[in-house]
Amino acid sequence: MINTHEQERAFSKNQGIDNQIDFIRANFGASKADYVRHKNIGGRSNEKGNSYEIFFAISRIATLVPQVFENNLEVYVSNQIPCFVDDLIIEIPEKKSRENYQLKSSEKLSWDGGRHPLFKDFEDQHELNKKQGITCSKIILIVSNHDLHQTMLTKKPEILNGFCDVVLFINYENLASFLDADLDFQNAISQLCPDENPSRELLEGVANLILAAWVSSGTKNCISLKELILRTRNIYPTLIRQWGPIPEIRPLTQKILNSIAGFNYTIVRGFLSWNYYELQFGRLPYDCCDQRFIKFQDTIEQKQPTTFDDLEVWLL
Repeated sequence: MINTHEQERAFSKNQGIDNQIDFIRANFGASKADYVRHKNIGGRSNEKGNSYEIFFAISRIATLVPQVFENNLEVYVSNQIPCFVDDLIIEIPEKKSRENYQLKSSEKLSWDGGRHPLFKDFEDQHELNKKQGITCSKIILIVSNHDLHQTMLTKKPEILNGFCDVVLFINYENLASFLDADLDFQNAISQLCPDENPSRELLEGVANLILAAWVSSGTKNCISLKELILRTRNIYPTLIRQWGPIPEIRPLTQKILNSIAGFNYTIVRGFLSWNYYELQFGRLPYDCCDQRFIKFQDTIEQKQPTTFDDLEVWLL
């Protein structure tokens, strides 16, 4: 018998497709278990190959990452795990919270059409979440068409009230146009950058990095956002900001830097940013938690530069 704690964490720990199917069979019957299995096989054949789903996933990831580090939360993101609503699943075990997203980029859709009505999938998914120990369950339909958005909102069955929402998310042709048009996404990406006022080039670079990290997670159905970002930072430490406590600059290093005429510096999002008479600007290519920053301070204290020309070589 699964104890309560294990049951609550079973989904996010990704204990396997067969275990999830068995759970559905035991609680919903063989017919629905077979339906979910076939639905999962069909979805996995197109796993992470749909740009609409990819762009939505990275927009949610970018929005959630600051919460992960600032509040020390474990957040898991999954796609195409066997369940009734499976395009994207976001779970916070500590809060017993799960969001299931169904994405539809077509212009025609209804709640009650077809052999397996959409409203029934949403109802069953909410019930599945509750049976797996989730107390905060949200089932969300994402559509790309304005008129369809209004229709699905207006015609939403009453049985879905309280846990279901319908959200408009435009289907963009490419990442650049997505970044240009969606200010919420642009702001979410800017929060991940090492600069407080990132350039357009840096924004696009970070957005592409998050996209690559998500897509390259491959066949792993469930991934920790903290793990995803830390692994990405290890590979590209200059593109993603630092979170958490930042070591103070050593007093002697501060004294030497402060004595150089026209040179100013500050710690921004974990990186040392500098300017020289407001004419030259830069940022160290590593954050203040990096071992290279210790070596930088060692060098400054050893060489004791007195002019910007003396210092500049160590800022590169």
